[in-house]
Amino acid sequence: LAAYLHLVTVAAAGVAETAAARLHRLMDPAHTGLPAQLSPEPGRHTGLSPVHKRAVGVVHAMRRLVLPAHVGTMETSAGQEDVQSFSLEAAQACRDALAGLADVIAGEQLAVHQMCLLGARLPGDAAPELTGLLDTLAGLLPGPAADRPWGLDLAVLRAALDGRMASTELN
Repeated sequence: LAAYLHLVTVAAAGVAETAAARLHRLMDPAHTGLPAQLSPEPGRHTGLSPVHKRAVGVVHAMRRLVLPAHVGTMETSAGQEDVQSFSLEAAQACRDALAGLADVIAGEQLAVHQMCLLGARLPGDAAPELTGLLDTLAGLLPGPAADRPWGLDLAVLRAALDGRMASTELN
């Protein structure tokens, strides 16, 4: 069990690293054609740079979680039991990694919402799921694109992600 949980932890960390890199690219005018840092007034407003820095910090913390808890098992109880595999520690690392991944994905979702507020439009052949996601984000998050305490937006997105994950587990 500990080994399988470790695989999920490593996968979550890898996806979070990729998501943080995508978030960085979404904030780059060379890739999007939108203002730097997805700010309505670059230089005067910070835009989403604090959101990206938070995502990078979360990914950095996740790197410690990928150390396998199941390596270094030890015999206990004078040989009356099998070795301690540290499955509970592996489960906690996995839980923390999945929470970190959700934090980084929330940052990406906030960036996509901000891009829409700044005038980005989907191509005409965009998948209906993407259009639906953008509508959901618009319903959850405020406008305009001006700087505000992004933590409140991230908390709303995390709650929505947690709700979707819970409903998926129940179905």
